[in-house]
Amino acid sequence: MGGLIKDTAADRRPVVLAARGVSKSVGEVPVLFSIDFDIREGEIHALMGENGAGKSTLEKILSGFEAPTSGELILDGENVVLPPDGTAEALGMVLIHQEMNLAEHLTVTECLFLGREITRFGLLDRAEMRRRTRKALDELGASIN
Repeated sequence: MGGLIKDTAADRRPVVLAARGVSKSVGEVPVLFSIDFDIREGEIHALMGENGAGKSTLEKILSGFEAPTSGELILDGENVVLPPDGTAEALGMVLIHQEMNLAEHLTVTECLFLGREITRFGLLDRAEMRRRTRKALDELGASIN
């Protein structure tokens, strides 16, 4: 009985981000080939693959650092173009770089808020950032100090 599709409540959650035919070429060299996906409300996804598979290129497209050569991104049901001006991050699409050794001297809180620091009266609001960090870590069940 292979191929049976089960209808679950998770399948009916709204799609918050989708890609349809997203491709990227650098000159004449294709680096992404017609990527399609749906991310539904409440889901967490991992992007995995071999070196050169296009993971970083897709991440850059999703964060607005690069534009696709073709295809479309759909955010909350609307086509969206993400310029490299922080628009993607303001919409909640944040790129976390894989090279962690670039920030190994930072605390967990400083890493979480890198480039998105909370300020109050022109100064870093470290207490608020620590509070939000603790909340996020607790939600993940992570026992990191």
